[in-house]
Amino acid sequence: MAEPVRVYIERLKAALGVTTDEEAARALGISKQAIANWRKREKIPVDVEIRFVEKFGPEFAHDKLTRDFAFSRENRIVH
Repeated sequence: MAEPVRVYIERLKAALGVTTDEEAARALGISKQAIANWRKREKIPVDVEIRFVEKFGPEFAHDKLTRDFAFSRENRIVH
């Protein structure tokens, strides 16, 4: 089971080295309202989540589908 979105947002803020939603929004190039909407809907948009995975690694995949994608991408062998 995925962690609650509010916990995910707090982990994201810690990774960014910020403490407020406003600072996180600024660092991510999104609006503070977008973060509030994630909490309200209990959902992180997939495109945003993929950006987090690309920046912070597969442990920042919140959704199972994104997590599976992130780990398969990380484990891909390049010839």
